[in-house]
Amino acid sequence: MSPRIVPLLAALLLSAPLRAQAPPTPASAPGLEQIDLFMRQLRQAAWTMPEQLGHPAADESGRRLEDDLAEYFLTDATLARFDELRAQLAAGNGDAAAQSSATMALQQIAMMELCHQMALKAYWQSRAARDYQRAQVARLIEKLPEAERQSKADELRDLDAGPPLPRSLVGASMQYCTERAAAPAGLVMAGVPPVIQAAQTLVDGYNTLRLKLAAELDGLREPGTEPDWVNRGIPCPAPAANSSNSGYPRMRSQPDVARYYPRAALDYGATGLVQLLLHYDNTGCVTAAAVRKSSGSEELDAAALQIAFQTALLPAVVDGTPQAGAIVLPVKFSINSPFFLHTPPAQVQP
Repeated sequence: MSPRIVPLLAALLLSAPLRAQAPPTPASAPGLEQIDLFMRQLRQAAWTMPEQLGHPAADESGRRLEDDLAEYFLTDATLARFDELRAQLAAGNGDAAAQSSATMALQQIAMMELCHQMALKAYWQSRAARDYQRAQVARLIEKLPEAERQSKADELRDLDAGPPLPRSLVGASMQYCTERAAAPAGLVMAGVPPVIQAAQTLVDGYNTLRLKLAAELDGLREPGTEPDWVNRGIPCPAPAANSSNSGYPRMRSQPDVARYYPRAALDYGATGLVQLLLHYDNTGCVTAAAVRKSSGSEELDAAALQIAFQTALLPAVVDGTPQAGAIVLPVKFSINSPFFLHTPPAQVQP
């Protein structure tokens, strides 16, 4: 979804609990240019969604994403009503109350279509997310001692039971969107479309099992086992003008974790904590890094190692001399809202 979405309209749907806004006055209502921009963005979202989601295969009922978009999103009837209201607003027909009513109706249409878009994306993207998360879990199960694999395989089968999402949730969510968009001012619109709740629950189940398995595998590691070290492959940053002036190292700089979030992990709701062990020299440059405790995701672990070499420290000072040393650095990958609402992270060069 474009980051330029009209904030007023996006806020109506993305906040939780949702509350209907008071009827807008002509002075406060979004102008036609804003509404037109928002509708263009919605149309573009419909055109690009199949490609963004990798042209997903039909679901168990034989329906395709393209079928759902044609039936539920920006239908001919919706667009005809939108054009009628827009023409009324553009012509300035009616008094201030009529103009305000037309503006509110346009906002309701835009909010409803945004709701439709998010519900459809949640349904179809969660199907791919299930496959992605399941593969991560299956890989970790194979690493367990043979005596422990069966019980964890049973847990995975429990998650696999049934279709990833009931098809009926799509229709229920479309009805939900229509009802909430038409709700009278002052009505509390709590919750989100049913398919969005189910999609997040589905992905969370696999994600939780992966984190559990990662912790168990870390616990099985023999004490004193040397981790797999990765040596620095890029130039060190220029030394800091000042040291930490203490007997302990301090953080000098660390990149934004969000910029390093792997695209697939973000798209499919994979989260986790990676605990790194860093070696640094007497300038605070990280010279080597290793995963001390894994997130259970190879992609997240690899991204954390990228972050390690973009991190700079102020070394401890002993008797006036900066000292080389080692520290433990936790790197947390978290998603604060449903995985299908996120835009791709910025591309980062290592």
